[in-house]
Amino acid sequence: MDHHDLLQDEATYCSFGDTVHYLEPPKLFSRCEGSFLFDPGDRPYLDLQMWYSACNFGYANPRLNQALKRQIDTLP
Repeated sequence: MDHHDLLQDEATYCSFGDTVHYLEPPKLFSRCEGSFLFDPGDRPYLDLQMWYSACNFGYANPRLNQALKRQIDTLP
């Protein structure tokens, strides 16, 4: 899926009442780690809104990811 297709899906399916629509067009990110989001060119952006959501432990938190994986392997 290319950049244009992703923006089209975002416009069709995502909520416009949240904080992701401060930029026009919306910024797309390819990965995240700790307090940073990375664009497709791997340029880091400090996520100053992270505290506002469920990501207050940082993105891709190794300790939480391992706990989740252990729990998934335990569940039937």
